Amino acid sequence: MNYSRFALGFTILNLASLVSANECNVKSYEFAWRGQFAGFMVKGRFSFDANLGYQGGIVREDDLLDLTIRFYNPTGTMLKEYYKNQMDENTNFAFSTFSEELLQDGTYNVDDNELFYRNGFTMGEGDPGLRKVNGVQSGMSFWSRPGNDKTPHLHVDDWNDESGAGEFNFPIAYSTHEDASFAYATTQAKIDGGKVSESYYSLVNGVNKLSSDIDAFGQTVRVMSVTPTDEERMYCNEKVKSPKATKAPKSPKGGDKSSKTTKSPK
Repeated sequence: MNYSRFALGFTILNLASLVSANECNVKSYEFAWRGQFAGFMVKGRFSFDANLGYQGGIVREDDLLDLTIRFYNPTGTMLKEYYKNQMDENTNFAFSTFSEELLQDGTYNVDDNELFYRNGFTMGEGDPGLRKVNGVQSGMSFWSRPGNDKTPHLHVDDWNDESGAGEFNFPIAYSTHEDASFAYATTQAKIDGGKVSESYYSLVNGVNKLSSDIDAFGQTVRVMSVTPTDEERMYCNEKVKSPKATKAPKSPKGGDKSSKTTKSPK
C-alpha cells in the first residue's frame, strides 16, 4: 500500500469537508401584502443561511443576512424603502423554515419558540408601542396585532407628527391606521364594528373606495421562494468569516415562560 498517497487523499478529503461545512446555503424569499380597506401595499425580501440550525425552526431578525421592505400607496407609488431593516432597533421578525411562512398571527413584539401562533412582527421604522403619542417618531411601519388579547390582524402606519398628521397625509382607513387587514374577518364585519373610516366607505354618503369586496377576508403576508442574488451570497460569506454584532438580547416578558420574550421599549 502507498501510505503517502493514502495520507494525501485523506488530507484532501478533510479539507473538502471543512470547506463544505463553511459554505453558505442562502435561502431567499420575497413577500407581499395589500391592505383590506385602503389598499396600501407592502413588498419586501429577506435571506438567511439554511446551513445553520434555528431554534424551533424559526429564523429571527438577528439571523437574517438581509431584510428589505418597501411601502406603496394604493396606486402603486413607492413611499418608503428600508434596507438592512433587520438591524433597526424595533424590528421583530419570525419565519418558519418548516412551513415557509412569515409568522404573523401573534403580537408585534413577542417571540415564542413553543407556540408558533404567538409570534408577530414589526418592520419598517418606529415603535408601535408609541403609536398613541404624536411627534415622537416618524417613518412607516408594518406590524401585527398590538396585544395578546386582540384578534390577529396587520397594520400599516405612517407615524404622526406633532400635529397628528402622517408624512404623506393619507386619510385614516381603519381605527387610527392608514390601513389594516383581518384574515379572520370580512370587510363587512369590520364595517359593522364601526372603525372603518367614512373616507373609504359610507353607505349614507354613497362612498365606496374600499380595496376589497365587503364579503372578502383580509390578506395575510404572502411569501415566495426566489433565487438568491450574488449580493446575498456575498453577505452570507462575510457573515461566516466575521459575524456582525447583533442587537441587544430581548428581555423576558413578565408572566411568560422564559422562551417567550419581548423587545424592550425605547
